[in-house]
Amino acid sequence: MRNEKIAIKSLLGYLLLMIISTLILNNIAEFVNGSLMQQILQLILQLILQAVCSAYLVYIINRYYGWENVGFRKINIKALIWFIPHMLIILAMIYTFVKGIYLKIPTLNNEIWIILFINFIGCLLAGASEEIIFRGIMLNSFQDKKSIVKSMIIG
Repeated sequence: MRNEKIAIKSLLGYLLLMIISTLILNNIAEFVNGSLMQQILQLILQLILQAVCSAYLVYIINRYYGWENVGFRKINIKALIWFIPHMLIILAMIYTFVKGIYLKIPTLNNEIWIILFINFIGCLLAGASEEIIFRGIMLNSFQDKKSIVKSMIIG
């Protein structure tokens, strides 16, 4: 029961940080008049707030769980065969994205490159954080006492 309580408290803390971040960004968005540099500054602030939420998860994992207990174990190569279709789709998406950027390189200025980079890092942080909190912490905490289906519904 201890892991379940910690998981719920961790999720609530993460959600609270995300709500506070959203409120901060919405209040700042009212003052942005649309200039490119102000939009870049807003993206940087968004990235910083997402990094704070991610750092909170790193703290929770180091303090209560350990990385092995939230899914960062040795990779089983045989189990990756089910991941091949996903990788093909992801590779096709990456190819399309890179091709689109390559065709537009002459028209892209420094600000656009900064926006692309910030969005890329932000997407990585947000995606990794959500996977860790739901599949790592929540699913593994409830899996001990409940079936995998019930754990998936709860998480």
